Amino acid sequence: MSSRDLSLVTNVSLADDMRIRESIPHWLRALGAQLRELVVVVDPEPPTGRIAELHRVTVDTTTLMDAVKVVAALDDRIRVVRLPPADASPAVAARWFRRGVPLRCQAGTPIFAFIFAIDEASNDFILRADCDMVFFDEGWVDDGVGMLEREDAELVQPPGPGSPLVGVSTRALLLRRDRLRQKALPMRAHKLDPARRVHRILCGRPQWLALEQMLAKEVEAGRLIHRGLRAGGYSMHVTSRDDMQAAVDLGVLGRVESGELPAGQVSSHDFVPSAW
Repeated sequence: MSSRDLSLVTNVSLADDMRIRESIPHWLRALGAQLRELVVVVDPEPPTGRIAELHRVTVDTTTLMDAVKVVAALDDRIRVVRLPPADASPAVAARWFRRGVPLRCQAGTPIFAFIFAIDEASNDFILRADCDMVFFDEGWVDDGVGMLEREDAELVQPPGPGSPLVGVSTRALLLRRDRLRQKALPMRAHKLDPARRVHRILCGRPQWLALEQMLAKEVEAGRLIHRGLRAGGYSMHVTSRDDMQAAVDLGVLGRVESGELPAGQVSSHDFVPSAW
């Protein structure tokens, strides 16, 4: 298999207009030669829970779609899909979960939107990335795709700055969809422990674990294999809109693409503006 059979899928919400204007052109420069397609799934619903607290600034749908149109015109491999209501796509949830249709986790992180984006990919070899991730590739994409191809793992974590991530993270995750379906899907829609479940019910909040925590449960049960890459570049999370603006002002995205990694950044997977 060629790494050009790789799909990159991402999710975009009302908090992400300025992020995608920066991150998607960066992805095309940093990873473009590796990609067959870049799928952008647009969620028009406002963020909730912890995600809403983290991304306090949101825009209207028109402003978001204007940004989406700008980035969609950059490359003919970019495909934009509007996220449908979960009840309009019952087959997606049925492929992933034995019972229940988790829309968002107990903290507000999307679940249905993430699995819909993964299912939308034209290929089984997929890089699922949040739209606030940046990348330096010096071989990690080929290494990760090779592990998936050899069936050494179904889930592969890109390297972080200085050290591998511990555990499964859907912020940036290489996966092999056909093997997930063979080995673990549909899976149990995992929930919080009973005590915290009661609290969420009283607060009118969902009880589901995040998708990455559900996948980690499947890894713990031995149904999936997860590996973390340690070399070949790095991925970095730009946490907030303010951080993305700081990264733009400091020219960080271009510096990441050239492999720059200041000493002050090595200790964190999240962007440290003062290090740059």
